[in-house]
Amino acid sequence: MSIAVVATAIAKPDRSEEFGMALRALVEPSRADDGCEMYVVHRSLDEPNTWLVYEQWASKEHLDRHLATPHLVGFLEQAPELLTADLDLKVLSIG
Repeated sequence: MSIAVVATAIAKPDRSEEFGMALRALVEPSRADDGCEMYVVHRSLDEPNTWLVYEQWASKEHLDRHLATPHLVGFLEQAPELLTADLDLKVLSIG
């Protein structure tokens, strides 16, 4: 069963560009992770400090392996200093 992930984050106003660069740096290595079907970064037009990542994974096991990769672990360690609140992460089944 495919899994979708919707991650929403609100960056600190003075760190939003830095946060966006960190998110964009995840795209290529995440798309190369086994089981990644889609990995897209979005930025709100109305609220430029609001960022959203939409991901699709072949299975929960693929997502779990992705969550343990060095590129994602490093990002998650850095993220709190760039955000106004915790990352809002929703994991959904597709279909």
